[in-house]
Amino acid sequence: MADLTAVLWTRATGAPRRLATLVVNEAGALSVTYDGGAIKDRLPGLSAMHDLAIRRDVVYPATYANLLPPALAELAPPHHPAGRLNPQRVIVEALAERVYAARAWKPANRQQREWDLLLIGGRGGIGVLDVFSSDERAERWYATPSSASDLLLDRDGVGAAFRSIVASSAMVPIEMVGGGRAAAMPSVGGVMPKALARFDPGTGRVFLDLGGGAVVERPGVPAVVKIEATGYRGIVELEALAYQAAAAAGLRTPRVWTLDPPEFRPMLVVERLDMGANGAAMPLETLFSVLFEASGGRVASADQAPYEMVAAALLNPNVPVAGERAKATETLFRQVLLSLLIGNGDLHLRNMAVLGTRRDGLELSPVYDPAPMRAWDEHDIVSACNLGGLDLDRATAPPQLDAALGHFARSCALSKTAVADAFEQCLAAGARFLEAVKESRVEERRKASLLRRAGQVRAIVEKAAALHG
Repeated sequence: MADLTAVLWTRATGAPRRLATLVVNEAGALSVTYDGGAIKDRLPGLSAMHDLAIRRDVVYPATYANLLPPALAELAPPHHPAGRLNPQRVIVEALAERVYAARAWKPANRQQREWDLLLIGGRGGIGVLDVFSSDERAERWYATPSSASDLLLDRDGVGAAFRSIVASSAMVPIEMVGGGRAAAMPSVGGVMPKALARFDPGTGRVFLDLGGGAVVERPGVPAVVKIEATGYRGIVELEALAYQAAAAAGLRTPRVWTLDPPEFRPMLVVERLDMGANGAAMPLETLFSVLFEASGGRVASADQAPYEMVAAALLNPNVPVAGERAKATETLFRQVLLSLLIGNGDLHLRNMAVLGTRRDGLELSPVYDPAPMRAWDEHDIVSACNLGGLDLDRATAPPQLDAALGHFARSCALSKTAVADAFEQCLAAGARFLEAVKESRVEERRKASLLRRAGQVRAIVEKAAALHG
């Protein structure tokens, strides 16, 4: 296999800047070589863990779990083995197949295919990083005005095709995705169908972001729209309730709206986390990427590291945290505690992130993707990550969870008052959440499962509060 090459650009400074050259060699190792100008101006790197003042090159050996480092891999639409639910993945794979057919050629291996998909779909997404096959393509994309399509009212364009893809969750003819217009559609990670959009709260209209790097000002709120997938009826209502619980527990949350259009599916519209007050995108990096970088790749999956490792990173003086470190770990403690109480067993490291730069300091992002997935049997685990030495990838919380929570509080270096306040607020928010679930329109079997499973955890958390709060 010949070397694979690309260029990495960034929007961190407002105007696009070339950041680095990317090369994958025959052995599959990726080299990231930062530009001299990026080093001189101390631009934010691929990861907040990259200090451009002391390193110009970074090399990542390919592994089966991580063909590319998470900060790059997360720019491309993900493949989910349980089903093709990500619409952007459907689009970029259809576009890739068109290219392969025209060339009468197929990628030599999985890494080459994922690289091709990154070059097709790895730009304009959450955060500030964009990948291109060449500088000429980058300059052309940044000069192209951004465009949009009405998700619900479009009848024969990308909006209509997007609805069809969501309905079928399958490969579609390339003609259905608007050809080149859909090629630029930014990717959003996750299992549920999502898209970047502008949302008009006054009219309820959702305008899909079709890409183009020259931003055209449009009315509305920059948002991520999450669409209820087949097999997950009720998830939009439950996730909206989870956001309310997070706010009641003292956690930062984005603005959230629910829509139930008569000819489509329920949708959750969530204000984007990576947009500053001036409308410019900010660097956002998942905690999986941060710990992957900090551990030299030893944290190889988003559910591998225990929550105590996250706390240790936030307390580590080598990690540039903005503000008080104890405040950051208190936020972490509350987020984990509330997730246990509301049945969100999916709080893995891709569902937590930091905002900011190495120079200005990092802060935990507001809550996102807090859906109580334990309402579905196939997602019934207490927690995606371990806690206090306990493996919580199981359907029943062990009684030792009360001691594990005490251990976690100590790992977060929290005062007794902070721990007591966290238990009190999270327990109260969790109780209100469960009452709201009872009154919701969610299917009775889903309600019963969630209430039973969250209730079992709640009994142990109440005991932990008495012991440690």
